[in-house]
Amino acid sequence: MKALRTLSPRAETLVDQHGFMLANPTDGSVVGIRPPLPGIRLVYALQTNTQSGLTRRYVPSIAPGETAVFGIDYSAVIPLGIDIASGTLEILRLGGIADDVTAGPVSWRDRALYATVSAVAGADGFDYQLLWTAIDTDGNIWPRTALLLCSRTA
Repeated sequence: MKALRTLSPRAETLVDQHGFMLANPTDGSVVGIRPPLPGIRLVYALQTNTQSGLTRRYVPSIAPGETAVFGIDYSAVIPLGIDIASGTLEILRLGGIADDVTAGPVSWRDRALYATVSAVAGADGFDYQLLWTAIDTDGNIWPRTALLLCSRTA
């Protein structure tokens, strides 16, 4: 059974009977009134870490010297009717803050955060933690971590 759910006054998304958003199988975009931003890599914030088979890893990885838009969707954790008021992104690598992968300013659309991420030419073969923090309109703080591999493509 499918239903149209209003996420905010600005957007509607098609969801299944479990409340999960439906995606177009040809391009992976969420089915709804507003199209997704073009050319982004998006992961979803999970409610718990116990769901087997789900990872928070960006696919495909970023190549050294590449710049791309990355994001995280908080639709599964931020309640309906509450929007994101602000967000931050910190990029970490084993041993501390990464200086070879950087992020531009964080923006948001509906209940997802986005930022442009750049990897320098020498960054290769490392996993990076993208620590996203969303603050909703009720003042709640939602930190989530996703993994990003910087690797040359085949």
